[in-house]
Amino acid sequence: METMSKFNIKWEKYEDDERTILVRLQGAMDISIAEQMNHVFDEIIATERYFLILDMDEVSFVGSPAVGILMGWRRKLIEKQGNIALVGLSLELREKLNLMGANRIFRYYYDIQTVLTDFYWEKDSLMQNVGLRLPSNHAYVPALRRLISSVVTQKGFGRKDAFRIETIVDELTNNAIEHGNPKQEKVSVDFNMDYSKVEIIVSNMSRDVDSNDITTIKDKFNNPVVDEDSTRGRGLSLVKMLSDNLKLDINDQGTTVYVTKVREV
Repeated sequence: METMSKFNIKWEKYEDDERTILVRLQGAMDISIAEQMNHVFDEIIATERYFLILDMDEVSFVGSPAVGILMGWRRKLIEKQGNIALVGLSLELREKLNLMGANRIFRYYYDIQTVLTDFYWEKDSLMQNVGLRLPSNHAYVPALRRLISSVVTQKGFGRKDAFRIETIVDELTNNAIEHGNPKQEKVSVDFNMDYSKVEIIVSNMSRDVDSNDITTIKDKFNNPVVDEDSTRGRGLSLVKMLSDNLKLDINDQGTTVYVTKVREV
């Protein structure tokens, strides 16, 4: 690899994943590095590995020309179904890159394994799961709502999707608390997510019900009546509108609602 007094760059194939290249950068990334950087990128592209992890732990400075070069790299990688990630940035460099708007283009990570987990999740459609057991108390729902919204936002879902998912979680969890058995201590919220969709599963302990009650509950679920005094009914109609799939499972043990929300393209 080429070496300069101010800036060093080395790359290697990442052995744990045949799609990934690890690039180690050292020194100041100013306008003088353009030719060197582009030469290295040509070498990398020739390997037909299109996921680049840039280890910037030993980078002392990043100027706007270098950011422009990295943006060009990323555009070409995305054309080949790849991507680029920045690892090991100091707080000072993060702040400077953010001022240049780089945080709207590049993803920052603290370690390589987190990058790989994200790559696999996005490109291989791996499902990730969050399982929560929430005290049966409405006071805990706002914190749950904010948590779920933060998770989907961090995973790249847009603001509109995040708001809709937050609304669904809010309504279903409040329903599970309000209409569950008064003796229940907790309700269950399971959140499954891959790149294209999220699945929300909310369960509670049923009140004492017989077969006639179950039929009535299912009918209300499938055909909610909305009037001036209706609160939860209004919310359920909204959940139906926001969801791509919605179903109910109820028996004498508990009630479970399943929702699928597809990512908006």
